[in-house]
Amino acid sequence: MKLLALDFGGTFVKRALIDENAQLTEKGKDPAPLESLDQFLQYIADTADTYKNEIEGIAVSLPGVIDTERGFVNFAGRYTGIILLCELGRMIEEKTGLRVTIENDAKAAILAEMWKGALQNTKDAVALIIGSGIGCGIIMDGKLRKGHNSAAGEISPVTCRPGQTGLENSLAGIASMTGFLTRVAEAKNMRPEEFETAGNAEGNKIGGEEVFRWIEAGDEETAKAYDAWLKDLTWLINMLKSTVDPEKIVIGGGVSNNERFMKDLSDYYETYCNFVQIPGADVCRLERCEYSADANLAGAAYVWLQKYKKTM
Repeated sequence: MKLLALDFGGTFVKRALIDENAQLTEKGKDPAPLESLDQFLQYIADTADTYKNEIEGIAVSLPGVIDTERGFVNFAGRYTGIILLCELGRMIEEKTGLRVTIENDAKAAILAEMWKGALQNTKDAVALIIGSGIGCGIIMDGKLRKGHNSAAGEISPVTCRPGQTGLENSLAGIASMTGFLTRVAEAKNMRPEEFETAGNAEGNKIGGEEVFRWIEAGDEETAKAYDAWLKDLTWLINMLKSTVDPEKIVIGGGVSNNERFMKDLSDYYETYCNFVQIPGADVCRLERCEYSADANLAGAAYVWLQKYKKTM
């Protein structure tokens, strides 16, 4: 039997079936159900019903602050308007009749990399997940760092410019794909609503793949926005490096599949790292998540297997 893994992002929900060996099948995505809790729960129930003869549980990845043991959601990023301070795990179980686990998306991603990916046998690491928002997972001494309130790594609301608040001055607004696409829109005198940003998936939107084609074609406005975004990402990566002192930092999210992006980010990181490198210290490696855009799905499944199957 398999699990239904669901990764709720700010723009889309990624879905897949996954087995105990982390093999994913039936992969797909749907617009994020952001209208109401009823819509959210019904989406899960309908998706589970599609695979009712193949699955024995549901593994959910969700942004925000989550008590994984209880399936209790304190805060849920883009979903906070419909999911706040509720026992979401119990609600899904009652709706579907299946056992459910829920984990923060970035924590799920780094667990996937510990389980079967780039962080196997790594004791200290950071995963930076670049999507509609920005997520961070931390491994210290070989264990997932949850924090006192299960909020370790919740970097999206961190203000980047002292004295200035608002989304545009937060890490979510600066370092995410939403932040990048918004910069491109401004640089080209276009409306952000024309782009595939958080909560803006309906209709024919301009996504990251098309924007990277503009970069390859030599579009100057887009290239300048891209350069500024890379510099801010490099700054963020170095802050995480200096704070956690990891052996590796892995990059996930759909954009990590883009070879141009990973090369450019690695080049910026190497230049900046050499400038701030501690003499005699090991160099912290920057790598792509092996599961890339699927890391949240695989990690969510790992959490379910740990709870109900005790499988490593």
